Amino acid sequence: VAFFSKPQMMPFLTSRIVQISIAHGVCKHSVRGFVQYAAVLCSCKAMKDIPGACRIGRMAMAFAKQFNLSDPHIYYGYFGFVACHTEPLQACADMIRQGFIIGMQVGDISTAFFNAIQHIRTALIGGENLASLLKETDYYLKLTDLYAHTLPKQYLKIFRETISVLIDKGESTSSGEVMENPTTTNIANISEAAAFHKSIQSFWLGHAERCHHYTEKMLPLKNETGWLKGVIVLFYHGLNSFKLLKKSNTNRNRKISKNAITVLEAAAEHSKWNYQNKVQLLEAELLSFEGRKQQAQNSYTAAIEASRASKFIHEQGLACELAAFHYETCGNACKACDFFNQAKSCYNQWGSKMKVEFIDRQLARFQISSKSDS
Repeated sequence: VAFFSKPQMMPFLTSRIVQISIAHGVCKHSVRGFVQYAAVLCSCKAMKDIPGACRIGRMAMAFAKQFNLSDPHIYYGYFGFVACHTEPLQACADMIRQGFIIGMQVGDISTAFFNAIQHIRTALIGGENLASLLKETDYYLKLTDLYAHTLPKQYLKIFRETISVLIDKGESTSSGEVMENPTTTNIANISEAAAFHKSIQSFWLGHAERCHHYTEKMLPLKNETGWLKGVIVLFYHGLNSFKLLKKSNTNRNRKISKNAITVLEAAAEHSKWNYQNKVQLLEAELLSFEGRKQQAQNSYTAAIEASRASKFIHEQGLACELAAFHYETCGNACKACDFFNQAKSCYNQWGSKMKVEFIDRQLARFQISSKSDS
């Protein structure tokens, strides 16, 4: 209960569980406390120790195996808030879904749904196919109706809207249900989730000012459980800032990208798989903006390769798309078309009809230009 209603109590409660376990011995109930303590170490600024937290988390999962525990809380806590710092996000999403299954099997429906929320959030960030993700979300939503759980339903509806927008702007995948504006709710966590998803939607739709608005709205909401959301929104905020800089080259806008690079570099120290491609793409955009063409091209290539290696198909497509715009600016239409076609292939695999159509419009410009030249 404290985790959601009074998160400021978590450091005290988890520390007490750890103290008791050290003094009197580890039992099966200690495992949840160790996982929660690791999550606190990852998220609490005053105690932040990611390497130490991950060691404690792995120890807790080893105890869980030893005690043969089927506890959905430890899946939610470890893979949702600890392992995401060091382990591939795609693997974390799979294990969080396993936590949902276990929760349903043991009758802990509430925790099962919190695993469902974290599963969709992590899988979306990890680049899972959007059609599959929409199907999973609809499945979870049906269960929230069946079991009359309203809070998870609010989260899942927000997620579903984002997935629908990314697929086809909601033209054929929208639920048709009119949602209240969740960014105005008094529930801080819901408001934060809504601002996060509005910023994602705006970024991929190419609405720079709107993306900036929702990102700035989210960042002051200092939810200590939202580290992953915070890093990802800074990534989009940094990339989006280059669009703003073209309109208004201010010191404030310049600081956004540099701050994003600093934060992502720190994250990449613990997991190159999850965050190195993002650092490289931000650096490529910065180098391109500064006119350092060859260095920018090297960074775009590195970002594309890192995204491919880490199976972030959506970010591979994004890196190809931004590389194409860079080459177009440099006057190399052949290279630009090549990278636009690579981006289209990635977006097809991701399942984003909206982005495929956007790339088609870019390629059409080159065909029109070619015909007019001839």
